[in-house]
Amino acid sequence: MTGTIAEVPLPDLIQLFSTSKKTGTLVVMQGTIVARIHLEQGKIVHASLSDAPSLTSMKAITRVLSWDDGTFELLGPQPHSSAETINLPTEHILMEGLRQLDELRHKQAKLPPQQARLGVVHPLESRLAELTPAELDVFQLALAAPVTVQGVFDRAAMNDVEAAAILDKLLKKKYLAVEGG
Repeated sequence: MTGTIAEVPLPDLIQLFSTSKKTGTLVVMQGTIVARIHLEQGKIVHASLSDAPSLTSMKAITRVLSWDDGTFELLGPQPHSSAETINLPTEHILMEGLRQLDELRHKQAKLPPQQARLGVVHPLESRLAELTPAELDVFQLALAAPVTVQGVFDRAAMNDVEAAAILDKLLKKKYLAVEGG
């Protein structure tokens, strides 16, 4: 089965495969990015993105759900390289993914562009001891190496909504700043 996302939105397509208990790998392409969603008896068990292979399956699914264009093809079952599997009902994955996308769109409007480079503010006026462990984790991403806004989303352990909220706080409290900005 093949088609375009413009004709059959991805949430509808996944719901169809879930209801019909399909087993296989849904390959979705948008430009040069390839997403692979592995299904077993209609249940999403793993997902990956070619441009961010280290993402968790939930992060990958959430990002793919945001695609408005691209093509898809359902192939037979293919092996996936990760031992990570999703153990949630497909309906829950779709609802949570769409909820996160809605929140993320609101939060991203407050952030710099995805490709903006971030750096640590020198000298720091705020104390690092005031940050939570999750905030310190995001701060450390910029401390370890130059990183973009998208790089923070890709490398942060939490979901993109949580990463966006933390990034917004770190920018407002002047722990981080856009380089050259």
